[in-house]
Amino acid sequence: MLSDVFMDMIIKKYNFIRSVILFISILAINLLSIAFYSANSNAAFTFNLNHNSNYNANANANNNTNINAKLKRKVDSAIKKLKKVIKKGKNKTADTITLKKLIEFSLKNPKIDSALNKIKGYRQNIKINESLPDPVLGFTFNNANGFNNPEIGTILGSNYTYSLNQEIPFPTKLFLKSGIAKMHYKSLNDNFIGISLLTILNTKYLYYDLALTDSDIAIIKYDYSLLRMIKKIVEESYAVKKTNATGPVRLMLEMIDMKSDLITLKARRKKFLLLLSLITDKKFNYIKNNLHPLFPVHILYSKLNYKKLLIKAYHYNPYIKSARYLYKQSKLSLNLAEQGFYPNIFISLSYGYRYFYPPALAAGIGLSLPIYFTQKQMPDIKKSKKYLLSSAYKRNWTFLKIKSDIKNSLNSINKYYKLYMANKKLYLPESIFLLDLYTNSFEVRHSSSFAMVDAFKKVVKSELNVYRYKTDYLKKMAFLKTVIGKLSLTYKKIAYKK
Repeated sequence: MLSDVFMDMIIKKYNFIRSVILFISILAINLLSIAFYSANSNAAFTFNLNHNSNYNANANANNNTNINAKLKRKVDSAIKKLKKVIKKGKNKTADTITLKKLIEFSLKNPKIDSALNKIKGYRQNIKINESLPDPVLGFTFNNANGFNNPEIGTILGSNYTYSLNQEIPFPTKLFLKSGIAKMHYKSLNDNFIGISLLTILNTKYLYYDLALTDSDIAIIKYDYSLLRMIKKIVEESYAVKKTNATGPVRLMLEMIDMKSDLITLKARRKKFLLLLSLITDKKFNYIKNNLHPLFPVHILYSKLNYKKLLIKAYHYNPYIKSARYLYKQSKLSLNLAEQGFYPNIFISLSYGYRYFYPPALAAGIGLSLPIYFTQKQMPDIKKSKKYLLSSAYKRNWTFLKIKSDIKNSLNSINKYYKLYMANKKLYLPESIFLLDLYTNSFEVRHSSSFAMVDAFKKVVKSELNVYRYKTDYLKKMAFLKTVIGKLSLTYKKIAYKK
């Protein structure tokens, strides 16, 4: 019996332990199931969250890419049009002032008119110096009775005498004085032509400077709008962390710099307009509203022969001609001074009573000789010799200066033409290509914004240099024509001539 009870207790205990183990096992299985489900739920949630984030990022990136692509197309279009900037000028109106009109205005300003009238007045000295001195008409009253001899008789009318005297200088003196006046007039006339040519040259300089300023303003404005588009591309790249903050800041500084240049150019333009208003004697508003300066579309260039240009300058340059006339004038002045020892001739004619004789007509001829030979004649000869030597040096110096000006002009023309063609044909296209390359590379993060900005600055510099060298070339060509002096033949009667 005891053994049966003991066995029952063992069996009950075993069943209890078995029940506990089963309960624990079920509980563990349930806990593992709950844990596994929670893990799977979190994983799914995380996957969905990450997927949504990636989707939004990709959407934003695609949106930014689309925006950048649009800007890129605008930049590409703008770069292709860089060569066409200000190539076509403003539409001309009926009142537009051309360079030819400016030259006509400048040759009629008060300073030119004043000098021209002075030349016309001095031309009369040729006739004045070749004329005889004024004749002297005399009337004489004599006391026929005499103060110390009252016994002399008196005849009616015996104390009245009429006379006519004429001085005739030594014949060669008249010819020399007339020749001196003629040479002096020709010298002044050629000096006036030189002043007129310099006025034309200054007008051309101002016109070309104004054209250059207008082109620079157009280039700066156009490139400013292009830089603003590039700045938008860099800012969009900065927004998606493709570039750092230095890119937009540097572009902003470049834009401020371009605005400063634009202010300077506008002030320079106003200065040139004021100078043109002064030189043409036209109102500032008239010049400002009607003058639209343009560069020649094509530049004509051919190698010029130095010797031929020098020969032309010797025959046509007004300052060389003026120096030659001054030299001839000095030679004539020396010859006239040497004739200071020669006598002058006097012719007289008189009519009247002479004491007891009836009235009679009388004539006489005489010579006047200088008395003090060393007081006037010798210093006059020495002075004329010094003037002759001075005019010879001036003639030689003027010719040497013209030779130097022609050589320098030819060298400058050759230099500026080569620089103009190099910038137009090589530097400008290559800088545009470089800007396009860096802009494309910036899209795929193969280049920095600094490289793109540097390329943009090269484009602006090459554009400005093209027109600057073109202006320098045109100025030197105008200066060479002025040095030669043949430019005066293009205009009608700059100075008064026979």
